Amino acid sequence: MSHYLKANPDTNGLPVIIPLLLYTGKRSPYPYSLELVDCFADKALARANLYEPAQLIDLSQIPDDEIKQHGQVALLEMVQKHIHARDLMNFAHDFVSLLNQIKITRNLYIPLLEYIIVACDSKKHNAFFKVLTEQQAIEYR
Repeated sequence: MSHYLKANPDTNGLPVIIPLLLYTGKRSPYPYSLELVDCFADKALARANLYEPAQLIDLSQIPDDEIKQHGQVALLEMVQKHIHARDLMNFAHDFVSLLNQIKITRNLYIPLLEYIIVACDSKKHNAFFKVLTEQQAIEYR
């Protein structure tokens, strides 16, 4: 969807996608349901959520102190909220504090840092990583 919108900046929105199924199986006629909700264990819940407006979590409207109370997901939410900040240093100390509080695995830590490097708008990567090195536990190295 993002690719389409970038390639067509003057569009009013996305084109409608019409699902088609071309069946070439051995059993005839086609023996399965064509209803997407039939793929889910809780069909009623799927139907209620697939055809309703999306649930919005606008991190830009949630105070940092409230996000910090969100347990395991707090670190990801804080990164997502601040990823486009021009100055990562405003976020660095909170990041380290949450990192030490939540204790994620190295398998999550490395991709999270890679995401910050690739996606953030700040040019102060080195200063951000210096704070991580100085304040953060050695276990992630």
